Amino acid sequence: MSTRSKVFVIAFSTIVVFYTVVGGILSHAMSYDSKDNKYVQMTIFDAVLRHVVRDYVDEPDLEKVRMGALRGLADGLDPYSAYLTSKQVSAYTPNRKVTGDTGMVVSKVGGFGYVVTVQKGSPADTIGVKSGDFIEYMGKTATRDISLYDLLDELNGDPGTEVEISVVRQGKPIKLKVKRVSLSAPAIESKTEAGNTGYIHVTSLASGKADEIKTKLNSLKAAGAKRYILDLRGAATGDLAEAVKVANYFIPSGVIVKKIGHNNEEKEVLSANSANAIITDAPLVVIIDRTTAGPAEAIASAVLENKRGEVTGEKSFGAGSQQELFPLRDGGGMLLTTIRYASAAGKAFLEGGVTPTDEMKRDDSADLSVPDVDSDPADTNNQANPTTPEQTPKKVEPQQEDKMLKRAIELLNGAPKAQKKAA
Repeated sequence: MSTRSKVFVIAFSTIVVFYTVVGGILSHAMSYDSKDNKYVQMTIFDAVLRHVVRDYVDEPDLEKVRMGALRGLADGLDPYSAYLTSKQVSAYTPNRKVTGDTGMVVSKVGGFGYVVTVQKGSPADTIGVKSGDFIEYMGKTATRDISLYDLLDELNGDPGTEVEISVVRQGKPIKLKVKRVSLSAPAIESKTEAGNTGYIHVTSLASGKADEIKTKLNSLKAAGAKRYILDLRGAATGDLAEAVKVANYFIPSGVIVKKIGHNNEEKEVLSANSANAIITDAPLVVIIDRTTAGPAEAIASAVLENKRGEVTGEKSFGAGSQQELFPLRDGGGMLLTTIRYASAAGKAFLEGGVTPTDEMKRDDSADLSVPDVDSDPADTNNQANPTTPEQTPKKVEPQQEDKMLKRAIELLNGAPKAQKKAA
C-alpha cells in the first residue's frame, strides 16, 4: 500500500473512531441496533473500508473508492444532492443558466431520469417525448449510474447540437435524438370559458411571469370575468418569489409557503401582504397534475390551506428545494439540499406533493413504476427503437375533451367535491 493510501486510511479511521467513542459516551443507553443511530452507521462504514483495504484481492485505488462512496452517499439523500468534481465546482453557479435546452423538465424517479413535463413546441415536444417517460440512457450512459446534476449537464449543451436518449414508455424503449436550442419561457395563456369564467394557464413561473399573470387577470376582470380557473398543469419550473406574488393575487392574508431547514427548523415564512395587493376575491378553482412541481405547488397548497378555493386534478409531482455547495479539500464539493419548500402546515412538497380537494385520475396518467428493462443503447436492430427522430414524427392525435377543465367549471357551478373521480 502506498504512503498516501496509508495516511488516508489512518486519518479516516481516526475520525470514525473519535465519533464512535463520543457516540458511545453520549448515547450508551441507546440501542446500537437502530438504523437511525449515526454512530452505528459510521462504525459500519469504517468496517467496510477496513475490509476493502485489508481483504480486497488487489490494492484498491482509494481515491476512486472515496469518490464512489461520496457519490453513493449523495444519491442516498435525494435526487437534488450530488458530489461534484473539482472541475464541476469551478464551473458551479447556484442558478445555472441553460444555453441549449431540449424543452424537457427532468428529475429522477427510482434512480432513472424522469420527464416531469415537456414545453409545448420545444424540440422534445416535436419528436414526441412525453411527460412520464423514463430516460434510461443518455447516449451510452445509464441514467441510474449518474446523479441528476450530471444528467442535466449532459442533457443541456450548445444550441444546434443534439443529444441521443433512450426513453422507456409503457415498458418499451424508444431511441430519439433531441436538438438543443435557445428557448424562452412559454407565454401565459388566457381566455374566457363558460361565459364569465376567466381561465389562465401557467406553464412557467420564471422571473417576470407574475407580472404577466397580473396583466392577464386584469384584462379578464375588465372583460367581465366573475370567477377564475388557474391551470398549473405543466408548471414545473420557476422562482418561488414569483409563486408567492401569484398566490397573493388571490389570497389577501395568511401563510403562502415556508422554507424548512435542518431538523424541521422554519428558516423563512412567506406570507401574503398588502404591498402586493389582492386582485380578485371571486370564486377560484386551481387545476394541478403530475406535471405540476416546485413553486407552482406553493400556489396550490396556499389556495388549499387558506381555504381560498378548490383544487382539482391529480396529485402534483412533489419538488421544491434549495441546495448549498460545501467545498472539500480535494477541490470537489458536496451539493446538499439545505432547504425544502413546504405548505403553511409545514408539509414539504418533496414528501408527496399536493393532493387536490377534488381528486381525479387521467386516462393517460403517468406511471411512476420503475421500468423493468435494460436495453442495449448500441442496439440499432431493435424494431421498437427508431434510430432517427425523422422516422418517428410526433403523432397528431384528435382533439380530446379536457376533462379536468370541465370538472373545474362544474365545481365553480356548485358541483359537490369527489375524493376520486375517473377521468
